[in-house]
Order: sequence, then C-alpha cells, then structure tokens
Amino acid sequence: MAAHEIRNRILRYLGLFLALLLLNAAIAHFHYSELLNKVGEIKLFLLILFGACAISIRWTKKNFNNFYLSAFLLSIGVKMLASLVYLWPVLTGDWVEKEIIALVFMVNYLIYLNFFVWDIVKE
Repeated sequence: MAAHEIRNRILRYLGLFLALLLLNAAIAHFHYSELLNKVGEIKLFLLILFGACAISIRWTKKNFNNFYLSAFLLSIGVKMLASLVYLWPVLTGDWVEKEIIALVFMVNYLIYLNFFVWDIVKE
C-alpha cells in the first residue's frame, strides 16, 4: 500500500471523525451534558477500531488476496466483540443515562460501518 493511499484513508476517517464529533457534541450539549465526555471517548474508540480494520483489510487484499474475504469477515467479528467489551461496563454500571450512551454508540457505530463498507467496496 502506497504512502499516499494510507494518508488518504486516514484523512477520510479523520474527516468523518471530526464531522460526527461536532454533531454529537452539539446534540449532547443540549440534551445531556455529562455525555460530552463520553462522546469523545466513543468517537476515538470507533475511529481506531474501524481505521485499524480498514487498513488491515487493505493490507491483506494487497499481500494475501486469497484471504481477503476471511479478513473482512474476521474484522466484522472483531468489531462486534470489541464493541460489546466497550459497552459492557456502561450497560452494567451505574451510569445515569446508560441507554442514551448506548444509543449514541450504536448510531455512530452504524455510521462508521456504512462508511467502512463503502470504503472497502469502492476499491
């Protein structure tokens, strides 16, 4: 993978990250101020998770084309398991608005998932 391709992919994910961060921060500010701290954490977690999966799938496609589909399916499982591990303490803990935190996480997860699939399929 060329350096400019990695840079372009990182810039696309950072652009999505910043747009969603601003949108989520504005919504959180008006509805639930405690969510402001959690929004940044959720966004950073999803950025790292989906960015790492996208780069690893692209690398697998370039170097081991026979295992491209396996890497894609493995990334789906890794993302679901990592999301469950991330949300588990929130859902079982004493958070005031844990349903709102889970909803914000899942909406952002689905947006990142759509972007991820579009990014992978486009190549």
